[in-house]
Amino acid sequence: MSKKDIFSLLSRLVPFDDGNKVLWLDRVTGRVCMSISAKAMAITGIEDRRYWN
Repeated sequence: MSKKDIFSLLSRLVPFDDGNKVLWLDRVTGRVCMSISAKAMAITGIEDRRYWN
């Protein structure tokens, strides 16, 4: 496989955690990006960001 083909494969969305989180490689910057859905987040205490998971 060429480097271009490998980069193309890594740039696709990779869902995990029952589809609540997604990873991909940004095509412009080459950095790893992650998206977390609201379903994957929880507040374990009062509405203070220190208690968010």
